[in-house]
Amino acid sequence: MSGCLLSCASVDTQDAGRAVAPGADGVRYSLVYVIHGDGDYTYHDSVGVVHRADEEAFSGALLVGERSADAEVFIFHQKPRKRILFFSKDDGEFYYFRRGQPLVTDTYSRDGVDLEGELRLFREHSVGGERTFFLYYGHEVPEVRGGTYDASGTGRQFNVEILSRALEGFGKAAMSPSRRLDFVVLSTCYNGTPCTISRLAPYADYIIASPENLHLSHMRSNLFESLGSLGDLSTFEIARRFGGDSFERLKRETQTAITIVVYDTRKTERFLGGASIQCDSLLSLLHTDNELATMWYYDWGENPDLVQDGLGQGVTVYYRPPQFGRLKGKKEHSGWQAWQVNDRAVQAVGQQ
Repeated sequence: MSGCLLSCASVDTQDAGRAVAPGADGVRYSLVYVIHGDGDYTYHDSVGVVHRADEEAFSGALLVGERSADAEVFIFHQKPRKRILFFSKDDGEFYYFRRGQPLVTDTYSRDGVDLEGELRLFREHSVGGERTFFLYYGHEVPEVRGGTYDASGTGRQFNVEILSRALEGFGKAAMSPSRRLDFVVLSTCYNGTPCTISRLAPYADYIIASPENLHLSHMRSNLFESLGSLGDLSTFEIARRFGGDSFERLKRETQTAITIVVYDTRKTERFLGGASIQCDSLLSLLHTDNELATMWYYDWGENPDLVQDGLGQGVTVYYRPPQFGRLKGKKEHSGWQAWQVNDRAVQAVGQQ
C-alpha cells in the first residue's frame, strides 16, 4: 500500500506548512476506481506467493493518484459490513486526489443502490476532466437478478442492470457532451459477453472486459501512472494500450487462458443487435431462479447456431490459450463468451 497520508479535507490557504488544493486548471482526465473488497480475493501465484487481489488493485490506484499531475482520481474501496452493538459501520473508503495531491479521505455507507454513495461523492468533488475513465475491480458481475454479491451477507444485490444505471449516472455527472464515459474497464471474470456489453454500451465509447476467467489476477497497467505521456492519443489508443499492457503482465504471471478484449461499442452494434436477443432468451431461463439452472461458458464463435453476423467487428482481442488442459491447442478467441444452460434445467423450466 502507498505510504501517503491523507487528510479528511484540504482547503486553499497561503499559510506555510499547509497544502494548497490545486484548482481545476490542468485536469485533463477523471479516473474513477471502484474496487470491490467484500469477498474472497485471496489467491496464490505460480510460485506459491499469497496475494490479496483487491488490496493490490487498491495500492495500484493510490499510485496512480499520487503520480497523476494532470488528473483527478477517485478511489472507492468497498469493504465488508461490520457492526458495533446495534450500529453498522460505514463499509466504503473514499480517496480523492487532484493533480497528484491527496485532498480527501473518508468513509461512506454503501446502503444505497446503483452505487449511489460513490456517485454522490463524485458529484461533490469532481472538477471535470476532458475524458473520464471508469474502472471496476471485482468478481464476475452477474447478468441475472437475485443473490447477494457481498461476502458479508448484507443482502445487497449487484448485477449488470444495476451497473448500467450507475454508469449512466457517472456519464451524466461527468458533464461529457456525449453524456457517455470515454471507456470502462471491467476487471472481472466472464463479463465479455453480448449480454453484458449490450447493456453497458449506451454509456461508454469503449469497454475493456474479459470473456474468460481472470482468476483474480486483475487487469493492471502502468499507463495511468504517467498520463502526461499520453499526449493527444485517441481514447481507442489509450484503451488498446491498457488492454495490451494488462495482457502482457498476465502472460508473465499466469499459466491459465488469458483473454482481454477492447470493445468499440459503436462498431459492435451490428453484432449485438442479433446476439442480445439470444442472450435475453437464455437469461429468461435463469431469471426463474430454478435450482437446476447451472451454466457453463464457451467461445461464442465456436457455435454456428448462434448469431455470427458482425462477430469480429469492433473487437480488439488479446488472447493466449492455457498452458495445459484440453484447450491448450486453441489458437484464437472470438472475443465474445457464450454460456449454456444444462438440458435438465431447460426441461424443468418448460414444465413450470
